[in-house]
Amino acid sequence: MKKILFILIIIIISLLSGCQLLMMGPSNTQSQHTSPLSPGVTPTRFEPNEVISTDELLQERISGKINQAFPEQEVQVLVDRDRIIVSGVKTEDEPTAKIIREAVGNMSHRRKLVIVTEDVFDMYRRAHE
Repeated sequence: MKKILFILIIIIISLLSGCQLLMMGPSNTQSQHTSPLSPGVTPTRFEPNEVISTDELLQERISGKINQAFPEQEVQVLVDRDRIIVSGVKTEDEPTAKIIREAVGNMSHRRKLVIVTEDVFDMYRRAHE
């Protein structure tokens, strides 16, 4: 007798909670962001304004590191598929090249480091564009 009464109470509670869920409606039971059938939500598509290549991002990072090492000089950096081209520092000075190599560090990703004069850098930049 107690088992039957217990089962009836469980059934009544489940019916009442089910009716409450039906009375609440779908907008209150689920978040609108998770409900694919919710009429109030329209999917938005993220479209970036500009596509930035990994070479450009790497170029900015390397340029920042070299500018930290040489704050008094105007340093230009161009990252190519095979090379990192640096201009604006002394080209014939070996300690300068060593400082640049240390500043670039492991960001080179097996690219060759080329230190050039400004006119050669301009030729590389025109060819790269």
